[in-house]
Amino acid sequence: MDAKKGVTHLLSGNIIGRAMTFALNIGLSRTLGPASLGLFGFCLAAAQAFELIARFGIDYGMQCALTSKEVTEGTNNQGADISKSAMNSVDVITILLTAGLLIWIFPFQGLIPADNNSSSRNLVAITTVVICSLEGFTSLSWEVFLVMGKTKLYALRTAAFAPLRLFSALAGAQAGGISGALMSYASMSGAQMLFIRRHVTKLADHKQANAKLQHSANLIKSGLPFYLTNAINSAVFLPLLASVAASSGLAEIGYLRIGQLLVQLFTLLPGALAPVLFIKLRLSNTSSDQSNNLDLALRGLWIVGLFTLIIYTLFDQIIITALFGDAFLPSLIPTRALILAAILDSTSQVLHTAVLANQRMRFYSMAQISSSLLAAATGAWLIPSLGLTGFIIAKLTYSWLPLLLYFIDAFARMKKKLPCIGLLASTVLLMPICIVGEIHTSYKLWVFSLVLLFILQQALQIRQNYKQVSP
Repeated sequence: MDAKKGVTHLLSGNIIGRAMTFALNIGLSRTLGPASLGLFGFCLAAAQAFELIARFGIDYGMQCALTSKEVTEGTNNQGADISKSAMNSVDVITILLTAGLLIWIFPFQGLIPADNNSSSRNLVAITTVVICSLEGFTSLSWEVFLVMGKTKLYALRTAAFAPLRLFSALAGAQAGGISGALMSYASMSGAQMLFIRRHVTKLADHKQANAKLQHSANLIKSGLPFYLTNAINSAVFLPLLASVAASSGLAEIGYLRIGQLLVQLFTLLPGALAPVLFIKLRLSNTSSDQSNNLDLALRGLWIVGLFTLIIYTLFDQIIITALFGDAFLPSLIPTRALILAAILDSTSQVLHTAVLANQRMRFYSMAQISSSLLAAATGAWLIPSLGLTGFIIAKLTYSWLPLLLYFIDAFARMKKKLPCIGLLASTVLLMPICIVGEIHTSYKLWVFSLVLLFILQQALQIRQNYKQVSP
């Protein structure tokens, strides 16, 4: 597969998929309303966490193994053996996790928020377990497609399969409310799982392959360090969401869901930038070249994020009302806070890309795990009394701590120190506007004017610097 064609497939699929899912989510939000949307979003969050935990780091280990010279230059069936071993391992983990999830939900009445109608809760709970298990059985197949260079098939994940599930959920919601939405989503997920598994078995030649325990053990060993940081993050925020639902109601999760939808627009650029930046940093011949690449990417992304946040904040009430309706106006502050958190995460992503490029895994793991643990403690302390506001503070804590750690670590190597300090100060000045409902108009005008003048001046400087370093 030609690399340029592969990138085109993935990028076009990502853009098409995001546009379609955003439009379908608008319809789903208007159909369900805040409370039902909150329950739907919570169930999908549970499925995402389940999928990540079920992978157990095997996805990363498989990618490394299948792209090694021993496999790519070999003539035997070792690649098929490895991918089959990986998928079998994830299948076993998925079955065990499904059993554990059933025990947690039913005998212990956990995860799914309580409802006055026990039969309704049981239906939602069973459907959620089905969705979770289907995600576990499907997720690794996509990684096999990607490693094999089947980028057209991989692009279907965002371009077609995700929109089809949401379309099914929207049709089900119109016919049967939240129960119909979840059952339709589960049915479409099941059909897609059968299609995907059949194709990956054929393409990877799994019928002739032999799964081996040694392969599975090696994959888990190589992927475990990367898995732990993401798993801890999921283990932290899913219980915090459940705590918000228990203390303040499902409608609060619905408002948060609106913020999560809009945040997707703020993560497209850093998601595309990070792999390119990683390669450039790894290939940099000198520390000076690495500092230049990092400096331009960091300041450029930070400026774009802050500028977009200010413009959005000026018109957010109009945007929320036009897209989702008056019922979701309480999502104004959660959305601002989540967008701010996305900007912090994107900036951290640039900084920690440099950390990963230098293979400093211990520092990276320490920063990510400590932020997760601090967010967990903050949420457990504040959510019972503050509800969704406590969750927002926990989320911002999770985003701020790694940024500060990576910023301090990289500060000595930054060529443009004062501009980066100015961007950090601008972010701090904007934070009260994003987390406080009622704030004095004069403060908004002062902060917006000051920050806009600063970032526009910085944008002009970056333009000049980019011309100087570009070949």
